[in-house]
Amino acid sequence: MKRDCRQNSFPARSLTFAGPRGLFPLTRICRQFSESKGGQMTTRQDAAERARRLVAELRAEISRGKLAPGVQIPAASTLARRYQLSRPTALKALQPLIDDGTLRVVSSVGIFVAEPSGTRSGCYVLLVESLRSIRWITHAAVRGFEERITQRGGRSIVLDLPTLLDPSARSRLPAVLGVFVFTEADVTEAVLNALDTSIPVATYLAGAPPAAVREGRQLTYVDVDNVAGGSLATADLLRDGHTDVFFVGLHIDGQAPFPWSAQRAEGWARTLRRHSRRARLACVQPPRHEPGKTIRLAAAAAVEPALQHSACVGADDLVMIALSQQLSASGIPSARWPIMVGFEGLPEAADLVTTSVRPRWEQLGAKAADQLFDGSRGRPHANGTVALAPMSLVSRPFVANRAP
Repeated sequence: MKRDCRQNSFPARSLTFAGPRGLFPLTRICRQFSESKGGQMTTRQDAAERARRLVAELRAEISRGKLAPGVQIPAASTLARRYQLSRPTALKALQPLIDDGTLRVVSSVGIFVAEPSGTRSGCYVLLVESLRSIRWITHAAVRGFEERITQRGGRSIVLDLPTLLDPSARSRLPAVLGVFVFTEADVTEAVLNALDTSIPVATYLAGAPPAAVREGRQLTYVDVDNVAGGSLATADLLRDGHTDVFFVGLHIDGQAPFPWSAQRAEGWARTLRRHSRRARLACVQPPRHEPGKTIRLAAAAAVEPALQHSACVGADDLVMIALSQQLSASGIPSARWPIMVGFEGLPEAADLVTTSVRPRWEQLGAKAADQLFDGSRGRPHANGTVALAPMSLVSRPFVANRAP
């Protein structure tokens, strides 16, 4: 039956069907047995024919190379609109292609054309400072990188810089398809000099500005969204009624290091200004940079402002720990301490900070993996592209008797 329900003089939703479990809207029954096509009702056979056409045309595009291995196919919702199917029906039509290995599903990302079996001859490298002492942050980035490369049909390996730069050591490895530089020191130049120009490289910025990209190189960047993180932390305090929020930074205006501290301070300032044009912007900074002492210098400078404000945002958890130690050493009772918000979510800061803003390091690793995988498959991201990983907020209750 092909009849437009809109032609009836009564609303279609008022029609009901008496089933074994009570009354059901007739429109629900129609949806279960047919597909929508421009307001007309079409039979199951019509929908099945369009689903078969979807699969046949997709197979043809893959066999002709129009959809190459590693390429993401259109989203299920897009295919549903194109072939006038419901989204569940479109997904069901794709299932045989997934089952036979033609397509590969990457959770929360999409569906990709799978690599042909036996073609995974190379590997993607995540470069770290040292294999002997890997920080927990690095572990999280490695996990996201390795999982995404595997999901997309590739293989990955974690190396340190000496191994990658040693030609004899590199010759014993599978062909390098891409390198993710996740180090504190800027070694990108050394990596570029050691690799063939066709190999894509992704670098973790750590808040630093991107360097000038060489002509003919595939160089992209990843970072965490520090500005958004500073905004998240400040907005959480404003929701609790704190309007006099100061920032404890590790940066000194116009000077390195700690550019990520300046970016988090930018997010804090933007949010306060958006909340009130009269907001006091008190950003405490260390008087100077001294290796191993900058955090303590910043915390010492923050003691007096801590007694004049109800809350503060720290550049990271370490400076909040140092501030609590300074306040405790000064004999100031914890009831007079400001509410503290920090970054990273370090376990040792859990009793001191009421809110933690955590960079999603796994997503940062996954974004780098996508940049390298696409670049190695002839679909490079634009040189100099910066992909930002989000931050998440973890709010805790205030504890009166806090101790460092």
